[in-house]
Amino acid sequence: MSGLLRSRSRVPGRVLGFVIVFALMCTDGVMAQGVQESQEQRRSREPQGQKEPVEPIAVGLSDVERLALQNNEGYRLSLLAYENACLELDRVSAENISQPSVIRLKKAESDRNSASRQVEVAKRDLILEADSAYYAVISSGEKVKIQEESLRQAEESLRIVKLKFDAGFASKLDVENAELEVTQAASDLRTARNDREIAILQIRRICGLPLRGDILPKDSAEPVTLDVDLEKALTAALKGRPEILDANEALAIAELQVKHSDNDYTPALLKKIYKNQLEQAKLKVVDASRAVEAQVRNLYISQEDARARMETSAKAIKSAEENLRVARLRYQHGLDVAQTLLAARVNLTRARLAALQAVMDYNLAVTRLYNYVGWQVGQDAGAD
Repeated sequence: MSGLLRSRSRVPGRVLGFVIVFALMCTDGVMAQGVQESQEQRRSREPQGQKEPVEPIAVGLSDVERLALQNNEGYRLSLLAYENACLELDRVSAENISQPSVIRLKKAESDRNSASRQVEVAKRDLILEADSAYYAVISSGEKVKIQEESLRQAEESLRIVKLKFDAGFASKLDVENAELEVTQAASDLRTARNDREIAILQIRRICGLPLRGDILPKDSAEPVTLDVDLEKALTAALKGRPEILDANEALAIAELQVKHSDNDYTPALLKKIYKNQLEQAKLKVVDASRAVEAQVRNLYISQEDARARMETSAKAIKSAEENLRVARLRYQHGLDVAQTLLAARVNLTRARLAALQAVMDYNLAVTRLYNYVGWQVGQDAGAD
């Protein structure tokens, strides 16, 4: 009886073993199926057709301007507007054969000329935008280099402070401040790299290029070597600015209206209106000329101020570099505190960034002046 009981007591154990084995087999199958499903899900989430890496494009200032003029939609719209004005002049000229009207024909010609000048304005604006974007890429790339050097110097300062701390000549607070400087320098470097990415996106948009890929400027962060003669700039602007040409053509039309209304069959009221319009046109010519002259002088002053700041900032870099060298030596020999060393590094970084900004400000100031006057960057001032 006891043997039977022992035999019966072993049966549940064997059954339990089979159950466990069966459960494990089922579990393995479920797990295998789950692994397979998870792999399939991961594959389904992976982007299909990974994009090929885009080769960086090396461009110079003239390349950027050329690409912008080829691909920019706004500039192409101005060309279509000019084409439409030419067609309108052809229509008026054809109608003028059967219904002569000197004034209407003159207005159509003026509209055509104005549309032509608007093409030039759109071209200048686009070139200025492209040049600004190009200098922004150069500037942002240089800022990355400055911040990389700043991070390296911060890490070197931290190493020196730690050595002093291990030797018992620096406090824990000094180490924490040096570590904070490294963290801040790393953050500034990330910001500089992000700014460069934004600058690259901007120039690619202006040039009509795909938004992916790097841009490698052919030029460096050096000041442009262009001399500006104020009198030549004033002469060129007063001769060729579109707003002055528009005002002069409007004056010519107003004078023509007064001349053709000087007869017995034109109503007296209409004569007064034409004379009033003539006086307005004369004032607009004077106002346009004064506005252009003022703008040229403002742009000239801006580039002179930028030139002075550029020269001052270059001297500031030398001073900051020497201060950092002296601060490092003094700290290593126990003649100064860690905060002085850390502050000297920060001041050098600021001086380098200020000098870079001064150069870019000067380049843009000269570019804006040349653009407003109608000269091309790289052409001698006043050259035809």
